[in-house]
Amino acid sequence: CPGAGTVVYIDNGAVWRLEMETLETRKIFAIPRGHAPDILSVDDSGKYVAFGYTRPLEKPLGPDRTHHSAIVRVNTDGSGFRKVLEEDYWISHVVINPTDPETILFCHEGGWGVVAQRMWIVQVDGSGLRKIREEEEPEVAIGHENWAAHGAVIGYHGFYKGRHFLGRINKDGSGQREYTMTAPSGHTTFSPDGRLLLGDGSMEFPYVSLYHLKHDVAVAEPLCSRGAVKKGDVHAHAGFSPDGKYIVFASAREGRANVYLVSTEK
Repeated sequence: CPGAGTVVYIDNGAVWRLEMETLETRKIFAIPRGHAPDILSVDDSGKYVAFGYTRPLEKPLGPDRTHHSAIVRVNTDGSGFRKVLEEDYWISHVVINPTDPETILFCHEGGWGVVAQRMWIVQVDGSGLRKIREEEEPEVAIGHENWAAHGAVIGYHGFYKGRHFLGRINKDGSGQREYTMTAPSGHTTFSPDGRLLLGDGSMEFPYVSLYHLKHDVAVAEPLCSRGAVKKGDVHAHAGFSPDGKYIVFASAREGRANVYLVSTEK
């Protein structure tokens, strides 16, 4: 949790809080039996952690309705939680707004060519459920949504008829802008100042890279190799340090999954 001296993590069917100074651990939320949790996200205050949990439906309701899911926001001090949304869709990539913990971004998971609309936004009280960057044609694929550090802009990537692109859109749905990528990437995230985007590469382009947004093009600047990538490998999920001087990513480039650090400075 930023500035709080604590870490929250998932283990053994629960969410736990670890005090960095004393190494004391405490359970703050028990995941309902039979459900699998997704990634955690914490707001800048360190007071809240949001995530989704899901289970397969015994009988799917459609090709894009295969799971029952819920989103919860948990108080990191263990004082309680709030169920935000529950529906018969496979919910994933739940990301709490870093500066506005009442707003949560998430996606409907599934095959990119199967799910009609991936990116959604909702308020913690369950109101304001709406699409973000509406997918106007079935062939448009959008995903891997993330917040800029100031919480006003959402970043994403996508592809359409062979074109890979990065996008940004204001959280109210205005100001959509998309940039054709000179090299593909899976997951992307903003630099702390919002000027650059960071990508973790792809099977065809296995490099952690900075993307410079110039006119309508996202120009890739490779920083380092993440190693050969094959299906099922560790996801790099590259991210910036708070000061923007370093990038951290995961890789199995030496045979086992490890965490790596690279400088952004020349």
